[in-house]
Amino acid sequence: MVVVDCLQLLDQKRDCPGLANQIAVLSNHARSTGATIILISQIDRRFDEAGRSMPGLKDVRLPNPIDMSVFERASFLHQDEISVEMLH
Repeated sequence: MVVVDCLQLLDQKRDCPGLANQIAVLSNHARSTGATIILISQIDRRFDEAGRSMPGLKDVRLPNPIDMSVFERASFLHQDEISVEMLH
């Protein structure tokens, strides 16, 4: 199991590959080894103004866009509620 806290930190060091490349490497590692990879991420503050009870993938705060289709599931925690979405 690999846990990355927080997804946005992968994108801060400019001497590292871009976020999309790092996610691709993690995705390939998961497929080849069967590892579970958990990425913890911040949610964009605009979600609070959207009037919804639970954030979704479009609310993940990313300084640089990535292909979210590499993820199989998304789980969101907001206040006292948890949602789990199967993405494929």
